[in-house]
Amino acid sequence: MRVRWLHASLAGFVLVALLGALASWAPVAVAQQKPASAQAAASSAAARPRAADETTTRQLKLVNKAAKGDFDAMLERRTIRVLVPYSRTLYFGDQGHERGLTAELVRDLERYLNKTYATRLENRPLTIYIIPTTRDRLLPDVEAGLGDIAAGNLTVTEERLKLVDFAAPRHQKPVREVVVTGLRAPALKHLNDLAGKTVYVRKSSSYYESLIALNNRLRRTGKAPVRLMLLPDEVEDEDAMEMVNAGLLSIVVVDDWKAKMWAQILPHVRVRDDLVLRNEGYTGWAFRKNSPLLRRALDDFDVNYMKKLGIAEYRLKQYMRRPPPARRA
Repeated sequence: MRVRWLHASLAGFVLVALLGALASWAPVAVAQQKPASAQAAASSAAARPRAADETTTRQLKLVNKAAKGDFDAMLERRTIRVLVPYSRTLYFGDQGHERGLTAELVRDLERYLNKTYATRLENRPLTIYIIPTTRDRLLPDVEAGLGDIAAGNLTVTEERLKLVDFAAPRHQKPVREVVVTGLRAPALKHLNDLAGKTVYVRKSSSYYESLIALNNRLRRTGKAPVRLMLLPDEVEDEDAMEMVNAGLLSIVVVDDWKAKMWAQILPHVRVRDDLVLRNEGYTGWAFRKNSPLLRRALDDFDVNYMKKLGIAEYRLKQYMRRPPPARRA
């Protein structure tokens, strides 16, 4: 199997695109780093006696320390940390507001838990912190206690289940992983036609696992494996589709619902519903193993809120009608 990293010129394009997408986070980074002169001034001010009429300002500490434990421990400390990838579909900033499918569902969960456990929480509400995290760190950081839930449209796979557990509702429509091609793509009639072709993929994705499985089948029939060109984990599916639309990439793999949503505003991509790498896939939220109380809380949220009110389907229809705008070149 030939696996290569994205070549330098394309990596440069990815970097420029990502810097533009992450520009809204710049003020936060700047605020966390004080120049030496500012630090000296702050130290001098701290050393001076405080006037009697000065008030102490409460500050929120954003240092994320490793903390494990089940749902009862989260209720006790009044915090749940949800790790999400920065994505124009799932989570992004819009004029100081959190937007995206995952962002809205997380806030739904926060309201639901505060209402359900109001008596136990008394007058100290539970806060859910959303922590933007690259996809390669979502599951390892949950396992290490740097997050409690990973929510990034994650497909349940055998490899992932070795590391974490999933709350993946089976009442929702299964996800299919389909091939997406651009103007530079060769003719493809069957999945086997991918033999010897180059496909761009994140190694941390379920698509990568599906392509590895395809390569194993191709080898058994004496065919050349698919050449896998690895994309950086900061590149989301919609970013890869934009590169396909611009002619920078030829073939990628994307979940069917997301591919169809973004294809509405990307005229040069073709969603190949006939070329399916994974059928009957289920997506959900990942959490640490041996957390039965958290599983119960998430299942309760799903059954008595998500399923009962049809929230997931409603939100998805909204985004399908009004997908976020693509970047301007």
